[in-house]
Amino acid sequence: MVDSTTFVNPQPGLPPNRTSVLGKALAQRAVVTAEERDQRQVSSANLLDLTRSDVTLAPAHVRQAARDALARGETHYTVRPGVTELRAAIGVRSTADGFPADADTIVITNGGSEALYILFQGTVKAGDRIAIAGPVAPNIQTMLQFIGASVVRLDSSPTDVPDDVAILLLTDPSPISGIAAERGDFQQLVSAAIERRVTVILDRSAANCRYDGQSTTFANAELGARVLTIGSFSAGYGLGGWRVGWFSAPPSQMGVLRELKQAMSICTTAVSQFAALAALEGPSDWLEERRNQYCRRRDLAVELLNGVGLQVVQPDAWPGLLIASSAIAADDVEAQRLLAEEHGVLVDAGSQFGPGTAGFIRIDLGAPGPTLREALDRIADIGKRGRA
Repeated sequence: MVDSTTFVNPQPGLPPNRTSVLGKALAQRAVVTAEERDQRQVSSANLLDLTRSDVTLAPAHVRQAARDALARGETHYTVRPGVTELRAAIGVRSTADGFPADADTIVITNGGSEALYILFQGTVKAGDRIAIAGPVAPNIQTMLQFIGASVVRLDSSPTDVPDDVAILLLTDPSPISGIAAERGDFQQLVSAAIERRVTVILDRSAANCRYDGQSTTFANAELGARVLTIGSFSAGYGLGGWRVGWFSAPPSQMGVLRELKQAMSICTTAVSQFAALAALEGPSDWLEERRNQYCRRRDLAVELLNGVGLQVVQPDAWPGLLIASSAIAADDVEAQRLLAEEHGVLVDAGSQFGPGTAGFIRIDLGAPGPTLREALDRIADIGKRGRA
């Protein structure tokens, strides 16, 4: 008889996660993660915070869809993979972008982070080497370390993967830098990985955040059908608090992944799923206004900072913007500290996202408008004076 405090993975198709005391392991991980976060970030108390987007009000038709779902009594579990209409609608968009999917190969999740964690747990084994191309949020590396994998960081524009890599993680566009992949190099990298039997996971959570409003189509749909993808309604649609994301995978892998989703959280909240469906299929004028707002903020920041000699990386997608830290301090971590302690502005140090963004600070253009403007003025003042 197994003690009730001991977690045993009963699903033979799942990675061997080791018989362990689950509560103890999670507690230890939480402590380590909190300590690392405390070391990376300065307290945001009384600072102009440029590290996160403001909470936005969902448009009227999305809020109405949520009210209608409540009125219909949509307060129970949905079909476990998610509301069929939402999965089908996501499948249509994904297929049009060159990653064929339908309602049967899509699962709705509690945001993009849960989607990615489920894919990791369903495809990564302890000891695997995982290649990550481009910058990613620190919690992604934490997930992989928790599973027991080792991370290999690739150049910002790789065209091949190292030997003995089991998984290749890509983002397009990057939610961190806002940079979109070069089409030719991107397809070459995916093709090379799949030919070598490397599982490709693609984060498309910023696919709807492109400033040009154009969908980026993956030219080889046959290849695209073999890529595991994740998406989110947070950045593009401003529905971060609604907690709706998704993943897609080839049919041969869906069984295990669906079971993992059900074991973790059963299903995503029904009301949020119907709200996301309204955001996807309802009027789109609010999305165009959202894009225009971010365009104005990007243009303001680029013009202001470039005008005082600060180097800015022109992004293809919101909300991130990278600013070279060399004119502010000796490195990005020191620039983060100096901005917080001496100028009252909280930014992210680029090195926490990977070696490709070391030497840059990152700001979120979705910060509240007055906060963004005042903080940009303070950063520009530093640029005028030169490095402190």
